[in-house]
Amino acid sequence: MRSLLVMILLLFSISFYLPAQAQPPLWSNDLGAELSVVSDCDDCEEAIDFPFTIPFNGSSFNMAYVGSDGCIQLGGLGRDGEIDFDYWNWMEKFLADSNPDNPLICPFGTDLDTGDSGCGTIYYNNSGNPLIITWDDVCSRPNDIQITSQILLYQDGSIVFNYNGIGVGEDLERLGGGIVVGVTPSDLEWEDEPFVPGDPGPVNLNQGPFNFGPTAYERWCSNKANSCGTGGNDTGLPGPVNNAFDLDFWSICYAPNSGGFSITSGFEGETGFMCGEAIVTQVPTLSEWGLIAMAGILGIVGFMVMRRRKVSA
Repeated sequence: MRSLLVMILLLFSISFYLPAQAQPPLWSNDLGAELSVVSDCDDCEEAIDFPFTIPFNGSSFNMAYVGSDGCIQLGGLGRDGEIDFDYWNWMEKFLADSNPDNPLICPFGTDLDTGDSGCGTIYYNNSGNPLIITWDDVCSRPNDIQITSQILLYQDGSIVFNYNGIGVGEDLERLGGGIVVGVTPSDLEWEDEPFVPGDPGPVNLNQGPFNFGPTAYERWCSNKANSCGTGGNDTGLPGPVNNAFDLDFWSICYAPNSGGFSITSGFEGETGFMCGEAIVTQVPTLSEWGLIAMAGILGIVGFMVMRRRKVSA
């Protein structure tokens, strides 16, 4: 009977011992409500209102457009009236698509589709600080590689990108297009030159901490070196060689400073990672709770068994 009791308690405690899901340190599971327009269309936008103003590069914004292709634009849709799916290739659109200033914020800008493929859902949670926008299991075109990314917008102007599954197990070379990740105030002058003057070039966002200006981005381009170019041509701008996309399960923090942003990064499971108003609470994972429960139960059972042995003796 005693052995059976020990076995039952052991199995009960093991039932709590489940593998903790790998998530970036600032990931939020509180996704909010579905954005019905962009969750069922291709290459489209949906307006959202903010319950408080968001500062960016000296301006304040109380609304944004969410694009089905993985970016948002603050305050309006810029001079072209849309959020493009190919910023990675046509950087002039990313760097100078504004009149007046409408910053672009892109956690994962590429050719995505929630309509024809019926793949994924886009959510918006405006119930607190931060505001949370999530592209949940949306699919790239034309290869249906599933991607989950998230923006956290804080009232102090901090911005967090979270990546919780980018084509896990897939070859990203299969993406139909490239990727652009980053922020820009879109206030660089551009009048159809071969490239946009003042483009700082791409950076490795997960190599923080470092300080950067208000335009800081990373790109991935298939079979193209360095900055990928503008208008489809390589401009030779300095920057890392974009031969892989390595941000999955990272949180990338843009904390505003006097010159633009201070950029820091944290990988899955990391504790103590901070970003402006965001602080990771060191709460045990499900696996850790399971271990705690198992240790406690087995300790009690062991004490009871030892006590009964002493009594019997």
